[in-house]
Amino acid sequence: AFKEVLAKRPKAEQAISGLYQAYSAAGQQKELIGFLNGFVQKEPDSMAAYNALGLAYATEKKWADAEKVLQQALQRQPKALATLGLLADVLRKQGKTSETEALFKDAIAKAPDEPQLQMELAKHYEQSQKANEAILIYQALVEKYPNNHEVANNLADLLVNHREDQVSIQQAVQLVERFKDNENPYFLDTFGWVMLKAGQVEPALTALKKSAVAVPELAPIRYHLGVALYESGDKTAAADELKKTLELSEKQGGFKDAEKARELLQRINGVG
Repeated sequence: AFKEVLAKRPKAEQAISGLYQAYSAAGQQKELIGFLNGFVQKEPDSMAAYNALGLAYATEKKWADAEKVLQQALQRQPKALATLGLLADVLRKQGKTSETEALFKDAIAKAPDEPQLQMELAKHYEQSQKANEAILIYQALVEKYPNNHEVANNLADLLVNHREDQVSIQQAVQLVERFKDNENPYFLDTFGWVMLKAGQVEPALTALKKSAVAVPELAPIRYHLGVALYESGDKTAAADELKKTLELSEKQGGFKDAEKARELLQRINGVG
């Protein structure tokens, strides 16, 4: 059925996605790769097909083929963010940190006014334990795009998680003040975490409870709420949140503060 759709409307990206899922569910990865190779020959401007083919190769850990296909796609559309993200992921999974950095820097040179590219480089730096480099990028972005909520959110998060000086904490507070009454649970989470780091427990607790209700299955948000409850003096509720945090973490393959959550739970329980 998806092939019939593509025969009539080759630019139907949802059909590419559906076909990918159908082949994968049937365990027919080789057939999927064969079809997509033929499809991109006929439709060389289909970025969705290139992306699906690159992802299929990556799933099979055929890294060289994945890189080649995604590079070909980028030669056609150098600013394609989804393709850049896929190629970066392929490079990262091979431990090619410097190549990933070079990929984003090259893309930024070609499109210097595209903030998303700079944000992707910043995220790469954060994943590579280069928080200061990431902060520098976001500092420049927040000056250029002061009304961009994602930029403000990400910079505030970096500041409170990687710096402890009051200047950085206060800058983070100023950045997240806009999120106090925001309905976005991720922005609320950042607001609450920043407020907690600034010693303002009550507004932190209010925001983090609201965020955890909206997105109950995210371990980082539940961890932040657990810490806020602990700081408010409610150790029983904090312990419950931290237990849930660790349960979610185990199901989801861990998260960066899992060990801190475990240590705080042990402290509450008088262990260690």
